[in-house]
Amino acid sequence: MKKLLLIIWLSLWTLALTWCNKWPSEPYTIENPTDNFQEYSPVALASAQEAGDTTVIYFWASRCPGCMALKDDIIAKSDTIPEGVTVLAADFDLAVDLKEKYGVSKKHTTVYIKPDGTVATKNTNKEHSLEDILAGVQSLDSI
Repeated sequence: MKKLLLIIWLSLWTLALTWCNKWPSEPYTIENPTDNFQEYSPVALASAQEAGDTTVIYFWASRCPGCMALKDDIIAKSDTIPEGVTVLAADFDLAVDLKEKYGVSKKHTTVYIKPDGTVATKNTNKEHSLEDILAGVQSLDSI
């Protein structure tokens, strides 16, 4: 009986996790975008690259508490993003082509793009603060 209950519990848990990953995000926009932090768009990416910026694309989903905490941290501290760095927030559920382009399969992923447009690195370690992202940008100098 205990084994049966365990199997049922594990099955339900697996279904819940699977559904959560497919559950679409609710719309969320940055109310006060800045030059160095805004929603992803092809124009925003092209503009950052034209300016010679290192660009970080952050894939988030509103159903992901860690994603939203990081996005809130970036918004709160966006004035500390140094010149020459642009952070773009991409909705994991809506940015299907972008995910395919950069090989993103998990929400809460950051893609670091050098000023010349080459992908330097991709991180799925679930950075938890803007400082973590900026440390990742600084480490690109050694790549």
